[in-house]
Amino acid sequence: MTEIQSNGIRLQYDDAGRATDPAIVFIIGFGLQLIAWPQDLIDGLVEAGFRVIRFDNRDTGLSQRFPDAGLPDVSSVFAARTAGLPFDYAYDENDMADDVADLIAGLGLSSAHVVGMSMGGRIAQRVALRQPRRVASLTAMITSSGDPKLPPGNANVMKTLMTPPEDPTSRKSYVANGMKIARALKSPGFKFDAKAARRGLEAAFDRSPEIDGYMRNMVAMIAAPPFHYTLTEITAPTMVLHGDADPVLPVAHAEDLVRRIRGAKLHLIEGWSHEIQSPDVIPLLVTAISEHCRAAA
Repeated sequence: MTEIQSNGIRLQYDDAGRATDPAIVFIIGFGLQLIAWPQDLIDGLVEAGFRVIRFDNRDTGLSQRFPDAGLPDVSSVFAARTAGLPFDYAYDENDMADDVADLIAGLGLSSAHVVGMSMGGRIAQRVALRQPRRVASLTAMITSSGDPKLPPGNANVMKTLMTPPEDPTSRKSYVANGMKIARALKSPGFKFDAKAARRGLEAAFDRSPEIDGYMRNMVAMIAAPPFHYTLTEITAPTMVLHGDADPVLPVAHAEDLVRRIRGAKLHLIEGWSHEIQSPDVIPLLVTAISEHCRAAA
C-alpha cells in the first residue's frame, strides 16, 4: 500500500493490476477501510483486465486524520441541520469527492471508472457531478440520492448500525459490535461466512482502531448540500447496482437514482442485502462491474 497527497491531504491507497489496463477506483462506505473490499473482488476484476485502486477515505484507516476537529455530537448536528441552524464540521462529502478526483489525477490518469458503495456511492455521484471529466463510468452500489422523501431503512437494523462498541478501544468489544452489524446486514439469498466476517473485523481493528473519524464522516454526510435534484447533470454512463433485500436503503432508492440519472441502468441482485462480504455475491459483482466498464469504454 502507498501514500499519496490528494486535495491537500494524505490518502492511503492500494493499486492492483497492470498500469496500462483501464482503471477502476473503489470508494468504500461509512465506517469501513479499504481492506473491506474483498480480495476476491479485486482479483476477479484484475483477471478481467482492469487496474483496481482502492483507498481509505479521509479520517479513516491509514489516511490523514482530523483529531483537532474533535468528536462531534451527531444527534445535535442532525437536529441543527433539520432546523436550518448553523453547526461546525471539519469537512463534507464534497471535500471527500474532491479527494477522489485529485487521487485520479495524482495517479496520472485522465479518468477512471468510479465505483462507490453506500456512503461511497454518494461520494461517487458527487465526483461525477463536480469533476465529470475524471469519471469514465459510474457504478452506484447500494446507495442513494439522499432525497429525504425516500423510505427509511429498517428501524431495528438502523439502530444496530448506529450503536457504537461499548469500549471502542477494546478489540473484543469492537469485533463483537461489528459482528452484530454483520448479522443484521447479512443477505438472505447468500451464505453468511461468520468466520470471514470476524477475521475482517479483527484485521480492521489491528490496522486502525480509532473510530472518531467515522463520526466526522457521518457529519460530512449531514453537512454536505443536497444533490439529488442535480443528478440529471451526470453525463457518465451509470449503473445502479442494488440488492432487493437491502434493509438500509430499500429498492426505492435505486429506482430513484435510475429515474434521476439520464441513461442509468438498474442491475438488481435477488437476495442481496447491504454488504459486500458474501462469497457467492462476489462473482456477480465482478461480472456486473466489468461488463458495465467495458460497455462504457
